Amino acid sequence: MDRKLRRKIVGRLLAVTVALAAVAGGAAFFLERRAIDDRILLLALGETEGLAAHVEGLATSGPAELEQARADLTAHVLAEHITEGHFVVIEIYDLAHRKLVEAMHPAYAEVEREVDARHHVERPGERLVHTWLSIGGVSYVQVFAPLKAGPRTLAYFEGTFRVDPDAMRRMDRELAWSVLLVVLVVFATAAVLSPILLRLNGDLLRANDDLLRLSGDLAHANMGMLAALGSAVARRDRGTGAHNYRVTIYAIHLAEALRLPDDTIRGIIKGAFLHDIGKLGVADAILRKPTQLTPEERDLMKAHVRYGVQILGKFEWLHDALDVVRCHHERVDGSGYPAGLRGAQIPVAARVFMVVDVFDALTSRRSYKAPASLEETMGILEEGRGRSFDPEVLEAFAGLAPELHRTVSGADERQLARALDRLLARYFPAPGGGAGGRGPPGLSPESAVGETDLDYLSGSWVLERAPEESERGRDPSPDPFQA
Repeated sequence: MDRKLRRKIVGRLLAVTVALAAVAGGAAFFLERRAIDDRILLLALGETEGLAAHVEGLATSGPAELEQARADLTAHVLAEHITEGHFVVIEIYDLAHRKLVEAMHPAYAEVEREVDARHHVERPGERLVHTWLSIGGVSYVQVFAPLKAGPRTLAYFEGTFRVDPDAMRRMDRELAWSVLLVVLVVFATAAVLSPILLRLNGDLLRANDDLLRLSGDLAHANMGMLAALGSAVARRDRGTGAHNYRVTIYAIHLAEALRLPDDTIRGIIKGAFLHDIGKLGVADAILRKPTQLTPEERDLMKAHVRYGVQILGKFEWLHDALDVVRCHHERVDGSGYPAGLRGAQIPVAARVFMVVDVFDALTSRRSYKAPASLEETMGILEEGRGRSFDPEVLEAFAGLAPELHRTVSGADERQLARALDRLLARYFPAPGGGAGGRGPPGLSPESAVGETDLDYLSGSWVLERAPEESERGRDPSPDPFQA
């Protein structure tokens, strides 16, 4: 594992450790604080034990004895729970919430006024309720609780309990030590596990590299098979694979000029190779007929789109090529086939390919015609603006056409294969390589040796022109829009 990656991993481990320490420390603080709260509440409630018996005696007193009973209860509260205990104020109410007894430590009259002014516990009935107060730097707990004799409620108790400052400081220190201990444990655990995690991460990275290499090999082999299959289909139809190479090169440059996403361009590349894969299902008598097709034969020829979709639909990794295969004979005015789609209903991948496919059909030599000039070709394409072709796509291609025509249209199959190798490396890099590495196998068998025909200038390429070669195939139709 290189040093930069190790530093990155250590930094992330440290960030995770700090986050875990913060979470664990916060949880420890919360739990310890609840424990302190419970301890103080239990201490306060412990000092109220015995009050229920005195209140029960008050409840059984007659009218003549009631005042004396209340005085006795008040004296008991003052003696046992205020003077000797930690309560500074105690009030007892009957079930109708009428005050029966009120007792207060004389030294804490200011606290009582502060409590009455700022804090008063809600009387919720049978529930125990408490709240913390801080007055003059001292902590108090205000408690409201039912006084019971068995299951029966006799009265309600409300009191303000003073927490001993020394005890509070001691509990705060215990709280701080508990939180610190949890944080130290988290950091110690991270320190122990970090070397193990780094080692495991290194093993995982190596395994991932192996997996990526295997995946790259598989993708590389798939692309080679795809190129070979597309070339075989083109050779059956036209006698050469050059058409597939040219339209793929044209399509890549046009898609890049339109700034299409890489995933879309990969789909266009696959679709360009396999756009006529469905012609495997068309009889040779129709596919290679040297004369004009009859209307019935033309319908049979159109079925190659359906056959192509059926073939590619069985392979998930080729689904992104379906836009081109299914829609490259559509027209933007809705007059195309097979679905009669219009405008933006046609996927952009197909709209790109429609332009370059017709451009290559016009500029390529056929057995029945010479290649059209660039000016003638662009004039025909312009006639199809808004009818056959997307105006925006056609406008982008018009700026590329002169250079592409000069460098590509007359190149031989070997030169085209080498050029396409270099372009494919941008989107299907070879295992262990990158742009400029070897392309999919099968495109250019001799590309690893000999003098290259490519120079990259400012991100574009220039391909040496070669003598034009007559293609041996017979186009079933002279209409480039229907080919």
